Amino acid sequence: MAVTHTSTFLHNLIPSSLDRTKVDFKNQLPEIDETYDSPTIIEGTPVSIVVRRLPHSTDLGFTFVGGIDTPLSCILVQEIYLDGAVAIDGRLRPGDQILEVNGNLLTASTHLEARHQLSAWSPTVQLTVFRESMRGDMRQHTISDLQEEVFYVKLCKRQSKVLGIKLVGKKHLPGLYVLDLVPGCEAQLDGRLQKDDQILEINGIDLSDGTQEQAAHIINVSFSLIWFVMVLCIHELCLSLTT
Repeated sequence: MAVTHTSTFLHNLIPSSLDRTKVDFKNQLPEIDETYDSPTIIEGTPVSIVVRRLPHSTDLGFTFVGGIDTPLSCILVQEIYLDGAVAIDGRLRPGDQILEVNGNLLTASTHLEARHQLSAWSPTVQLTVFRESMRGDMRQHTISDLQEEVFYVKLCKRQSKVLGIKLVGKKHLPGLYVLDLVPGCEAQLDGRLQKDDQILEINGIDLSDGTQEQAAHIINVSFSLIWFVMVLCIHELCLSLTT
């Protein structure tokens, strides 16, 4: 199970303060023309790929989360359908960030605007995408690091196990926080969620001011994959929240 961590590049797109700023990523791209098609997606650098739609198909065969009107503030690939154009192409993965569609920037687009751009029909679609480098561990910090970081986690919902996440609201603070993880359950075994991490979004639904009941309902009605957008709470921040 892969996790995408925030990088210097993504900090500009998904700052922990959730400021929504436009980023000029063009200077990180090679000189490309409208038909440039990278054979692979390289971690840590934006690249351009061309995906060919399937005959008689109106979509590319994947779902996405995010948008500037959500806590995530960017567009991320969520799920790839096995029989879709993207799956057959084979380059995109869940967690890849879509920066541009056919020359149109998505870094300042709402979820609906991004949906319109991606669903506009054409035989081929040029996507500028960014894949976060998997090197390093985002839970290793120095004193000079930011006190909180936005990240996301994908968990599998299995019939024989529960996710085992206990949520709680904090006095004088909006939103939901991880109170505890049930030993032996999916979230605890996965190891990425920690006590006092804040939940911003579940499966694309904004919970920055949500309730425990809303979160439980979203999880209960979801299918096998559950996506969490979180704010990482490191030790110094946790102390301030619990005192």
